[in-house]
Amino acid sequence: MEVFLNIMTCIFEVTIFELFFRGLLRRRYSSPIFYIAIYIGVVSLIYGINSLGNSKLNLIANILIYYAVYSLLYEEELKERVFYFTVFFTTFAGVEILCEFVLSLILGEGYSWENQSHLARFIVICLEKLITFVTLFIIKKKLNKQKYGIKNEILLYSLVLPIATFGIYSALLYSGLMVEVSGINEGILLVGCILLLFANAIIFFLYEYIFRLNYENQALEMLTLKTDLEKKYYDRMDKVNLEQSNYMHDLKFMLRTIGNLAVQDQNEEITSVIQNMKIRIGEMEEEFFCKNKVLNTILCEKKKEAIDNKINYQAYVEPGIPLDFIQDIDIIIIMGNIIDNAIEATKKIDYGYIDINVFATQKGHFLMIRVENKFDGIVKKKGDDFCSTKQEPDKHGIGLKNVADCVNKYGGILQIDVNDNIFTVSVIFTVL
Repeated sequence: MEVFLNIMTCIFEVTIFELFFRGLLRRRYSSPIFYIAIYIGVVSLIYGINSLGNSKLNLIANILIYYAVYSLLYEEELKERVFYFTVFFTTFAGVEILCEFVLSLILGEGYSWENQSHLARFIVICLEKLITFVTLFIIKKKLNKQKYGIKNEILLYSLVLPIATFGIYSALLYSGLMVEVSGINEGILLVGCILLLFANAIIFFLYEYIFRLNYENQALEMLTLKTDLEKKYYDRMDKVNLEQSNYMHDLKFMLRTIGNLAVQDQNEEITSVIQNMKIRIGEMEEEFFCKNKVLNTILCEKKKEAIDNKINYQAYVEPGIPLDFIQDIDIIIIMGNIIDNAIEATKKIDYGYIDINVFATQKGHFLMIRVENKFDGIVKKKGDDFCSTKQEPDKHGIGLKNVADCVNKYGGILQIDVNDNIFTVSVIFTVL
Protein backbone atom coordinates (compact mmCIF):
# COMPACT_ATOMS: atom_id res chain seq x y z
CA MET A 1 0.00 0.00 0.00
CA GLU A 2 2.87 2.37 0.85
CA VAL A 3 4.43 1.90 -2.60
CA PHE A 4 1.06 2.36 -4.33
CA LEU A 5 0.32 5.59 -2.48
CA ASN A 6 3.75 7.04 -3.21
CA ILE A 7 3.40 6.24 -6.90
CA MET A 8 -0.05 7.86 -7.01
CA THR A 9 1.37 10.95 -5.31
CA CYS A 10 4.11 11.18 -7.96
CA ILE A 11 1.51 10.76 -10.72
CA PHE A 12 -0.55 13.62 -9.30
CA GLU A 13 2.52 15.85 -9.11
CA VAL A 14 3.18 15.19 -12.79
CA THR A 15 -0.51 15.92 -13.48
CA ILE A 16 -0.11 19.29 -11.75
CA PHE A 17 2.97 19.98 -13.87
CA GLU A 18 1.22 19.09 -17.14
CA LEU A 19 -1.98 21.04 -16.48
CA PHE A 20 -0.07 24.15 -15.41
CA PHE A 21 2.06 24.41 -18.54
CA ARG A 22 -0.59 23.12 -20.97
CA GLY A 23 -1.78 26.09 -23.03
CA LEU A 24 0.62 28.44 -21.25
CA LEU A 25 3.61 27.57 -23.44
CA ARG A 26 4.08 26.07 -26.90
CA ARG A 27 4.67 22.34 -27.05
CA ARG A 28 7.71 21.09 -28.92
CA TYR A 29 6.11 17.82 -30.02
CA SER A 30 2.63 16.83 -31.15
CA SER A 31 2.68 13.14 -30.26
CA PRO A 32 0.77 12.44 -26.99
CA ILE A 33 2.50 9.04 -26.73
CA PHE A 34 5.87 10.79 -26.46
CA TYR A 35 4.60 12.93 -23.57
CA ILE A 36 3.10 9.92 -21.79
CA ALA A 37 6.41 8.04 -22.09
CA ILE A 38 8.34 11.01 -20.71
CA TYR A 39 5.96 11.39 -17.77
CA ILE A 40 6.15 7.67 -16.93
CA GLY A 41 9.92 8.05 -16.79
CA VAL A 42 9.59 11.15 -14.58
CA VAL A 43 7.27 9.34 -12.14
CA SER A 44 9.68 6.41 -11.90
CA LEU A 45 12.68 8.66 -11.36
CA ILE A 46 11.02 10.86 -8.72
CA TYR A 47 9.64 7.83 -6.89
CA GLY A 48 13.12 6.30 -6.79
CA ILE A 49 14.66 9.48 -5.38
CA ASN A 50 11.86 9.93 -2.82
CA SER A 51 12.46 6.36 -1.61
CA LEU A 52 15.96 7.34 -0.46
CA GLY A 53 14.49 9.57 2.25
CA ASN A 54 17.00 12.39 1.76
CA SER A 55 15.10 15.71 1.82
CA LYS A 56 17.95 17.84 0.40
CA LEU A 57 18.58 15.38 -2.43
CA ASN A 58 14.83 15.23 -3.05
CA LEU A 59 14.56 19.04 -3.39
CA ILE A 60 17.57 19.43 -5.69
CA ALA A 61 16.64 16.43 -7.81
CA ASN A 62 13.05 17.61 -8.23
CA ILE A 63 14.21 21.03 -9.42
CA LEU A 64 16.64 19.54 -11.94
CA ILE A 65 14.25 16.84 -13.19
CA TYR A 66 11.27 19.13 -13.66
CA TYR A 67 13.33 21.86 -15.33
CA ALA A 68 14.93 19.33 -17.69
CA VAL A 69 11.53 17.91 -18.62
CA TYR A 70 10.10 21.43 -18.89
CA SER A 71 12.86 22.49 -21.31
CA LEU A 72 12.48 19.27 -23.30
CA LEU A 73 8.71 19.42 -23.78
CA TYR A 74 8.02 23.14 -24.11
CA GLU A 75 9.65 25.88 -26.17
CA GLU A 76 9.84 29.55 -25.24
CA GLU A 77 12.45 32.25 -24.82
CA LEU A 78 14.89 31.66 -21.97
CA LYS A 79 13.67 34.51 -19.76
CA GLU A 80 10.06 33.36 -20.08
CA ARG A 81 11.03 29.74 -19.38
CA VAL A 82 12.88 30.80 -16.23
CA PHE A 83 9.99 33.03 -15.12
CA TYR A 84 7.26 30.42 -15.56
CA PHE A 85 9.32 27.64 -14.01
CA THR A 86 10.21 29.85 -11.04
CA VAL A 87 6.51 30.60 -10.50
CA PHE A 88 5.66 26.90 -10.78
CA PHE A 89 8.31 25.50 -8.48
CA THR A 90 8.09 28.31 -5.92
CA THR A 91 4.38 27.57 -5.56
CA PHE A 92 4.95 23.83 -5.72
CA ALA A 93 7.53 23.80 -2.91
CA GLY A 94 6.19 26.80 -1.01
CA VAL A 95 2.75 25.30 -0.38
CA GLU A 96 4.31 22.20 1.20
CA ILE A 97 6.48 24.31 3.50
CA LEU A 98 3.54 26.57 4.39
CA CYS A 99 1.28 23.59 5.18
CA GLU A 100 3.91 22.09 7.48
CA PHE A 101 4.31 25.45 9.21
CA VAL A 102 0.53 25.83 9.72
CA LEU A 103 0.24 22.28 11.09
CA SER A 104 3.04 22.90 13.56
CA LEU A 105 1.27 26.06 14.75
CA ILE A 106 -2.07 24.28 15.16
CA LEU A 107 -0.75 21.11 16.77
CA GLY A 108 1.96 22.79 18.81
CA GLU A 109 5.50 21.74 19.62
CA GLY A 110 4.50 18.09 19.88
CA TYR A 111 3.86 17.89 16.17
CA SER A 112 6.23 15.61 14.27
CA TRP A 113 5.82 14.22 10.76
CA GLU A 114 7.41 10.90 11.72
CA ASN A 115 5.05 10.44 14.67
CA GLN A 116 1.90 10.80 12.55
CA SER A 117 -0.08 7.75 11.51
CA HIS A 118 0.18 6.43 7.98
CA LEU A 119 -3.31 7.67 7.12
CA ALA A 120 -2.74 11.10 8.68
CA ARG A 121 0.43 11.62 6.68
CA PHE A 122 -1.29 10.65 3.47
CA ILE A 123 -4.20 13.05 4.05
CA VAL A 124 -1.73 15.85 4.80
CA ILE A 125 -0.07 15.08 1.44
CA CYS A 126 -3.50 15.18 -0.26
CA LEU A 127 -4.20 18.57 1.34
CA GLU A 128 -0.85 19.93 0.19
CA LYS A 129 -1.32 18.69 -3.39
CA LEU A 130 -4.87 20.01 -3.53
CA ILE A 131 -3.85 23.48 -2.36
CA THR A 132 -0.88 23.45 -4.76
CA PHE A 133 -3.08 22.42 -7.66
CA VAL A 134 -5.74 25.09 -7.04
CA THR A 135 -3.15 27.82 -6.44
CA LEU A 136 -1.32 27.02 -9.68
CA PHE A 137 -4.63 26.91 -11.57
CA ILE A 138 -5.53 30.42 -10.40
CA ILE A 139 -2.02 31.72 -11.12
CA LYS A 140 -2.11 30.24 -14.60
CA LYS A 141 -5.43 31.88 -15.40
CA LYS A 142 -4.18 35.24 -14.19
CA LEU A 143 -0.93 34.90 -16.17
CA ASN A 144 -2.88 33.91 -19.26
CA LYS A 145 -5.83 36.23 -18.67
CA GLN A 146 -5.46 38.04 -21.97
CA LYS A 147 -5.79 34.80 -23.88
CA TYR A 148 -8.40 32.97 -21.84
CA GLY A 149 -10.18 35.77 -20.04
CA ILE A 150 -11.39 34.37 -16.74
CA LYS A 151 -14.32 35.92 -14.92
CA ASN A 152 -14.33 35.96 -11.14
CA GLU A 153 -17.77 34.35 -10.85
CA ILE A 154 -16.69 31.41 -13.01
CA LEU A 155 -13.53 31.09 -10.95
CA LEU A 156 -15.64 30.93 -7.79
CA TYR A 157 -17.78 28.15 -9.26
CA SER A 158 -14.66 26.16 -10.10
CA LEU A 159 -13.55 26.35 -6.45
CA VAL A 160 -16.65 24.66 -5.02
CA LEU A 161 -15.27 21.12 -5.33
CA PRO A 162 -11.77 21.96 -3.99
CA ILE A 163 -13.29 23.73 -0.98
CA ALA A 164 -15.54 20.74 -0.29
CA THR A 165 -12.57 18.39 -0.69
CA PHE A 166 -10.48 20.53 1.64
CA GLY A 167 -13.25 20.32 4.24
CA ILE A 168 -13.46 16.53 3.96
CA TYR A 169 -9.68 16.08 4.25
CA SER A 170 -9.51 18.45 7.22
CA ALA A 171 -12.39 16.68 9.00
CA LEU A 172 -10.70 13.31 8.48
CA LEU A 173 -7.37 14.64 9.71
CA TYR A 174 -8.71 15.95 13.01
CA SER A 175 -11.40 13.35 13.70
CA GLY A 176 -11.23 10.16 15.72
CA LEU A 177 -11.28 8.13 12.49
CA MET A 178 -7.50 8.28 12.46
CA VAL A 179 -7.42 5.87 15.35
CA GLU A 180 -10.48 3.80 14.58
CA VAL A 181 -9.99 3.03 10.87
CA SER A 182 -7.75 0.09 10.07
CA GLY A 183 -7.39 -2.89 7.75
CA ILE A 184 -9.56 -2.96 4.66
CA ASN A 185 -11.50 0.11 5.78
CA GLU A 186 -8.29 2.11 5.86
CA GLY A 187 -7.48 0.91 2.34
CA ILE A 188 -10.93 1.94 1.07
CA LEU A 189 -10.56 5.36 2.71
CA LEU A 190 -7.11 5.86 1.17
CA VAL A 191 -8.35 4.93 -2.30
CA GLY A 192 -11.34 7.26 -1.81
CA CYS A 193 -9.01 10.13 -0.89
CA ILE A 194 -6.94 9.47 -4.01
CA LEU A 195 -10.02 9.36 -6.25
CA LEU A 196 -11.33 12.58 -4.72
CA LEU A 197 -7.99 14.25 -5.40
CA PHE A 198 -8.00 13.15 -9.03
CA ALA A 199 -11.67 14.16 -9.33
CA ASN A 200 -10.52 17.72 -8.66
CA ALA A 201 -7.94 17.40 -11.42
CA ILE A 202 -10.58 16.11 -13.84
CA ILE A 203 -12.97 18.95 -13.01
CA PHE A 204 -10.25 21.54 -13.52
CA PHE A 205 -9.25 19.84 -16.75
CA LEU A 206 -12.85 20.31 -17.92
CA TYR A 207 -12.73 23.97 -16.90
CA GLU A 208 -9.50 24.26 -18.86
CA TYR A 209 -11.28 22.78 -21.86
CA ILE A 210 -14.19 25.23 -21.44
CA PHE A 211 -11.81 28.19 -21.23
CA ARG A 212 -10.05 27.01 -24.37
CA LEU A 213 -13.37 26.64 -26.22
CA ASN A 214 -14.34 30.12 -25.06
CA TYR A 215 -11.07 31.52 -26.38
CA GLU A 216 -11.49 29.73 -29.72
CA ASN A 217 -15.07 31.00 -29.93
CA GLN A 218 -13.87 34.55 -29.29
CA ALA A 219 -11.19 34.11 -31.94
CA LEU A 220 -13.81 32.89 -34.41
CA GLU A 221 -16.08 35.83 -33.62
CA MET A 222 -13.15 38.18 -34.02
CA LEU A 223 -12.27 36.62 -37.38
CA THR A 224 -15.88 36.94 -38.53
CA LEU A 225 -16.11 40.57 -37.45
CA LYS A 226 -12.72 41.36 -38.92
CA THR A 227 -13.61 39.67 -42.21
CA ASP A 228 -16.88 41.58 -42.37
CA LEU A 229 -15.16 44.88 -41.67
CA GLU A 230 -12.40 44.22 -44.16
CA LYS A 231 -14.98 43.23 -46.77
CA LYS A 232 -16.75 46.56 -46.22
CA TYR A 233 -13.39 48.30 -46.44
CA TYR A 234 -12.40 46.63 -49.71
CA ASP A 235 -15.91 46.98 -51.18
CA ARG A 236 -15.77 50.69 -50.48
CA MET A 237 -12.30 50.96 -51.95
CA ASP A 238 -13.42 49.04 -55.06
CA LYS A 239 -16.32 51.42 -55.44
CA VAL A 240 -14.04 54.43 -55.08
CA ASN A 241 -11.51 52.98 -57.55
CA LEU A 242 -14.28 52.29 -60.08
CA GLU A 243 -15.63 55.83 -59.71
CA GLN A 244 -12.13 57.25 -60.05
CA SER A 245 -11.54 55.14 -63.15
CA ASN A 246 -14.79 56.38 -64.72
CA TYR A 247 -13.96 59.93 -63.72
CA MET A 248 -10.51 59.77 -65.32
CA HIS A 249 -12.11 58.35 -68.44
CA ASP A 250 -14.39 61.39 -68.65
CA LEU A 251 -11.78 63.89 -67.51
CA LYS A 252 -10.31 64.41 -70.99
CA PHE A 253 -13.76 65.15 -72.38
CA MET A 254 -14.47 67.62 -69.54
CA LEU A 255 -11.15 69.43 -70.06
CA ARG A 256 -11.74 69.61 -73.83
CA THR A 257 -15.20 71.02 -73.16
CA ILE A 258 -13.77 73.63 -70.76
CA GLY A 259 -11.20 74.58 -73.42
CA ASN A 260 -13.87 75.04 -76.11
CA LEU A 261 -16.05 77.08 -73.76
CA ALA A 262 -13.05 79.26 -72.84
CA VAL A 263 -12.44 79.99 -76.52
CA GLN A 264 -16.09 81.01 -76.81
CA ASP A 265 -15.83 83.05 -73.59
CA GLN A 266 -18.69 81.06 -71.99
CA ASN A 267 -17.73 81.66 -68.34
CA GLU A 268 -21.04 80.59 -66.83
CA GLU A 269 -20.92 77.25 -68.62
CA ILE A 270 -17.29 76.76 -67.52
CA THR A 271 -18.32 77.41 -63.90
CA SER A 272 -21.14 74.87 -64.21
CA VAL A 273 -18.79 72.19 -65.57
CA ILE A 274 -16.23 72.82 -62.80
CA GLN A 275 -18.90 72.65 -60.11
CA ASN A 276 -20.08 69.35 -61.55
CA MET A 277 -16.49 68.07 -61.38
CA LYS A 278 -16.26 69.07 -57.70
CA ILE A 279 -19.52 67.28 -56.94
CA ARG A 280 -18.27 64.11 -58.57
CA ILE A 281 -14.98 64.30 -56.67
CA GLY A 282 -16.88 64.77 -53.40
CA GLU A 283 -19.09 61.75 -54.09
CA MET A 284 -16.18 59.41 -54.62
CA GLU A 285 -13.93 60.82 -51.88
CA GLU A 286 -12.96 58.17 -49.36
CA GLU A 287 -12.00 59.02 -45.82
CA PHE A 288 -8.68 57.67 -44.64
CA PHE A 289 -8.09 57.98 -40.92
CA CYS A 290 -5.34 55.41 -40.29
CA LYS A 291 -3.57 52.35 -41.68
CA ASN A 292 -5.32 50.01 -39.25
CA LYS A 293 -8.07 48.62 -41.47
CA VAL A 294 -10.40 47.68 -38.63
CA LEU A 295 -10.23 51.07 -36.92
CA ASN A 296 -10.39 52.92 -40.24
CA THR A 297 -13.51 50.99 -41.27
CA ILE A 298 -15.19 51.68 -37.91
CA LEU A 299 -14.45 55.41 -38.16
CA CYS A 300 -15.75 55.52 -41.75
CA GLU A 301 -18.93 53.60 -40.93
CA LYS A 302 -19.64 55.73 -37.87
CA LYS A 303 -19.02 58.93 -39.84
CA LYS A 304 -21.62 57.88 -42.39
CA GLU A 305 -24.09 57.12 -39.58
CA ALA A 306 -23.35 60.46 -37.91
CA ILE A 307 -23.80 62.41 -41.15
CA ASP A 308 -27.10 60.61 -41.79
CA ASN A 309 -28.24 61.90 -38.39
CA LYS A 310 -26.95 65.44 -39.11
CA ILE A 311 -24.19 65.20 -36.52
CA ASN A 312 -20.92 67.08 -36.96
CA TYR A 313 -18.31 64.28 -36.91
CA GLN A 314 -14.57 64.78 -36.61
CA ALA A 315 -11.96 62.05 -36.17
CA TYR A 316 -8.19 62.20 -35.97
CA VAL A 317 -5.72 59.32 -35.62
CA GLU A 318 -2.09 60.28 -35.17
CA PRO A 319 0.01 58.81 -38.02
CA GLY A 320 2.13 55.84 -36.94
CA ILE A 321 0.24 55.36 -33.69
CA PRO A 322 0.91 51.85 -32.24
CA LEU A 323 -2.29 49.77 -32.27
CA ASP A 324 -0.90 46.29 -32.94
CA PHE A 325 -0.90 45.32 -29.26
CA ILE A 326 -4.72 45.58 -29.16
CA GLN A 327 -6.62 42.66 -30.67
CA ASP A 328 -9.01 43.54 -33.49
CA ILE A 329 -12.03 42.26 -31.56
CA ASP A 330 -11.14 44.60 -28.69
CA ILE A 331 -10.73 47.58 -31.04
CA ILE A 332 -14.23 46.80 -32.32
CA ILE A 333 -15.68 46.54 -28.81
CA ILE A 334 -13.94 49.64 -27.45
CA MET A 335 -14.36 52.03 -30.38
CA GLY A 336 -17.70 50.62 -31.56
CA ASN A 337 -19.41 50.94 -28.17
CA ILE A 338 -17.97 54.36 -27.31
CA ILE A 339 -18.88 55.92 -30.67
CA ASP A 340 -22.28 54.19 -30.74
CA ASN A 341 -23.07 55.69 -27.33
CA ALA A 342 -21.89 59.10 -28.52
CA ILE A 343 -24.08 58.97 -31.66
CA GLU A 344 -27.08 57.75 -29.66
CA ALA A 345 -26.72 60.63 -27.20
CA THR A 346 -26.00 63.30 -29.83
CA LYS A 347 -29.02 62.33 -31.94
CA LYS A 348 -31.29 63.75 -29.24
CA ILE A 349 -30.12 67.36 -29.66
CA ASP A 350 -29.73 69.90 -32.44
CA TYR A 351 -26.30 70.95 -33.67
CA GLY A 352 -24.55 68.12 -31.87
CA TYR A 353 -21.01 67.03 -32.53
CA ILE A 354 -18.65 64.10 -31.96
CA ASP A 355 -14.91 64.63 -31.73
CA ILE A 356 -12.63 61.55 -31.78
CA ASN A 357 -8.89 61.67 -31.14
CA VAL A 358 -6.41 58.79 -31.01
CA PHE A 359 -2.88 59.93 -30.21
CA ALA A 360 0.29 59.21 -28.23
CA THR A 361 1.39 61.15 -25.16
CA GLN A 362 4.44 61.31 -22.90
CA LYS A 363 6.89 60.65 -25.74
CA GLY A 364 4.90 57.71 -27.04
CA HIS A 365 4.70 55.85 -23.73
CA PHE A 366 0.92 56.20 -23.52
CA LEU A 367 -1.82 55.69 -26.08
CA MET A 368 -4.82 57.97 -25.58
CA ILE A 369 -8.28 57.44 -27.07
CA ARG A 370 -10.56 60.40 -26.44
CA VAL A 371 -14.17 60.65 -27.63
CA GLU A 372 -16.09 63.83 -26.82
CA ASN A 373 -19.72 64.55 -27.71
CA LYS A 374 -22.41 67.06 -26.94
CA PHE A 375 -25.60 65.71 -25.36
CA ASP A 376 -28.76 66.86 -23.58
CA GLY A 377 -27.11 66.87 -20.15
CA ILE A 378 -29.27 64.08 -18.75
CA VAL A 379 -27.10 61.47 -17.02
CA LYS A 380 -28.34 58.20 -15.55
CA LYS A 381 -26.15 56.45 -13.03
CA LYS A 382 -26.45 53.33 -10.92
CA GLY A 383 -23.94 53.70 -8.13
CA ASP A 384 -20.68 54.71 -9.80
CA ASP A 385 -21.68 53.20 -13.16
CA PHE A 386 -23.16 55.17 -16.04
CA CYS A 387 -26.35 53.72 -17.53
CA SER A 388 -27.68 53.93 -21.04
CA THR A 389 -30.54 56.34 -21.72
CA LYS A 390 -31.99 53.93 -24.28
CA GLN A 391 -35.47 52.57 -23.79
CA GLU A 392 -34.31 48.95 -23.45
CA PRO A 393 -33.75 48.53 -19.67
CA ASP A 394 -31.87 45.26 -20.12
CA LYS A 395 -29.11 47.04 -22.05
CA HIS A 396 -28.32 49.72 -19.50
CA GLY A 397 -24.60 50.24 -19.22
CA ILE A 398 -23.70 47.00 -21.01
CA GLY A 399 -21.69 48.83 -23.69
CA LEU A 400 -19.47 50.70 -21.26
CA LYS A 401 -19.10 47.57 -19.10
CA ASN A 402 -17.79 45.68 -22.14
CA VAL A 403 -15.43 48.57 -22.88
CA ALA A 404 -14.18 48.52 -19.28
CA ASP A 405 -13.58 44.75 -19.44
CA CYS A 406 -11.50 45.13 -22.61
CA VAL A 407 -9.54 48.09 -21.23
CA ASN A 408 -8.78 46.22 -17.99
CA LYS A 409 -7.50 43.25 -19.99
CA TYR A 410 -4.63 45.43 -21.24
CA GLY A 411 -4.06 47.14 -17.89
CA GLY A 412 -5.52 50.38 -19.25
CA ILE A 413 -7.58 53.14 -17.64
CA LEU A 414 -11.15 54.11 -18.56
CA GLN A 415 -12.19 57.59 -17.47
CA ILE A 416 -15.56 59.29 -18.00
CA ASP A 417 -16.03 63.04 -17.52
CA VAL A 418 -19.27 65.04 -17.68
CA ASN A 419 -19.09 68.82 -17.88
CA ASP A 420 -22.47 70.48 -18.44
CA ASN A 421 -23.52 69.20 -21.87
CA ILE A 422 -20.18 67.66 -22.81
CA PHE A 423 -19.62 63.93 -22.31
CA THR A 424 -16.02 62.71 -22.62
CA VAL A 425 -14.74 59.15 -22.59
CA SER A 426 -10.97 58.71 -22.29
CA VAL A 427 -9.06 55.43 -22.57
CA ILE A 428 -5.35 55.31 -21.70
CA PHE A 429 -3.04 52.40 -22.51
CA THR A 430 0.60 52.02 -21.51
CA VAL A 431 2.76 51.36 -24.57
CA LEU A 432 5.90 49.36 -23.81
